[in-house]
Amino acid sequence: MKCGCVHEFLDYVCIGTAICTASPTFHFAHPLARHIKRSERISLRRLRLMQVHQTTAKPLQPNGDIVSPEQRSKIMRAVRQQRTSPERAVAKVIRELGYSYRLNRKTLPGSPDLSNARQGWAIFVHGCFWHGHRHCKKTKGGAHGRVPATRSAFWQAKIEANRERDLRKHKELARHGLRVLTVWECELREPARLRRRLRRFLFE
Repeated sequence: MKCGCVHEFLDYVCIGTAICTASPTFHFAHPLARHIKRSERISLRRLRLMQVHQTTAKPLQPNGDIVSPEQRSKIMRAVRQQRTSPERAVAKVIRELGYSYRLNRKTLPGSPDLSNARQGWAIFVHGCFWHGHRHCKKTKGGAHGRVPATRSAFWQAKIEANRERDLRKHKELARHGLRVLTVWECELREPARLRRRLRRFLFE
């Protein structure tokens, strides 16, 4: 059975309508197009995009990744460790509240992202994925944070190690008499709430 496009057989999809999937102009030019609702046309376009993705998807590497170990290493090295966008956003709020701070002070345990040793406080700004934010609204992680399905054991161990290191930093700073606050990346989605939390912490 063929349609107006003589080069392609008809396919049947979930909407129960015989359509031609070969022509990109089918939805506008084919006689059956007037019987397909706009929402169904959008669904058909998404279907074609999915088909293209399946045919062009890269094969997995032996380690379960879609890129080579060398490429993955290069990508990971490009991830900023200091002066990230969330850190700058938190620093701006602290300045607006009238407080001074130092960035990544090496003389303090763990080199907190923002600190004021004279006033006795330190703030860490954590990425929700890398530091395993539990029940995070951004990453949709559960009680153990967001763990990728690929190489889950590796990522679980890495994130857990980050958590343990964060806890050690907090304890060391507390022994030095500093109050410590952790600000999560997802909290930046609610600026007013974050501002109130920082004000309460700094006013203590």
